[in-house]
Amino acid sequence: MNISRGEFLKLGLVGGAALLLPFGIAGCSSVGQDLTGRLLRSEARLSEPFRVLLPVSPVLRACF
Repeated sequence: MNISRGEFLKLGLVGGAALLLPFGIAGCSSVGQDLTGRLLRSEARLSEPFRVLLPVSPVLRACF
């Protein structure tokens, strides 16, 4: 079955619209959503801070 470029683009456009249609209206609505940006605290145990400094090599001198 051969399909033309125009038909392929039309099918892609229709398919994309069909995928976005159920989420389009609900995704753009802010009704019933808390938009204040609450801070969520984690209950996970944090790791210990590093106790050994990262070794840094000395700067090389130019050799020319």
